[in-house]
Amino acid sequence: MGRKRKFDERRQGAYLNQIRDGMRRTRAAEAVGINYRTVYQERLNNPEFAEKERLAEMEACDVVEDALYNAAISGNIRAIEMWLYNRFPTRWTDKRDTKVQQQVVVESGKGELEEIINILETALKGHPEVKIDLSKALLRREK
Repeated sequence: MGRKRKFDERRQGAYLNQIRDGMRRTRAAEAVGINYRTVYQERLNNPEFAEKERLAEMEACDVVEDALYNAAISGNIRAIEMWLYNRFPTRWTDKRDTKVQQQVVVESGKGELEEIINILETALKGHPEVKIDLSKALLRREK
C-alpha cells in the first residue's frame, strides 16, 4: 500500500480556493496546512495543477480589475488614469512636463572645465530630450 499524499485533491482544492480569494501562494499553503515546498514540487511535477493555480490567480486578479474599473467609472481620477494607461498605452500616456533643472558649479582650471564639458556632451549623446545650458561655463572658459 502506497504512502498517503499530504497534498491530496481535497487540500489542493482548498489551496486553490485560497488563491482565488486573493491569498498569496505561501500564505495559502500555510492556511491548508501544507509546506510551500510541497506546493512548489506539485507545480513542477503536475502541469495540470500548475495551470489550475495560474487560473486561480487570474480569477483573483479579475476581482481587483473589476474594482478598479468600478472606481474609474465612479469618477476616481487615479483609477481612470491607471485603467487607461494600462489598457490603452498607445493612446493614453502621462504627458506631464517633468523637467528637472540642476545647477552644477565647477571651480577648476581651464583644462579641467573643458574636460568636464566634453564628458557631459559625450554622456548625453543619444538623449535629445536632455538639454544642457553650458553658456555660463563657456563664458567662464573664454575669460
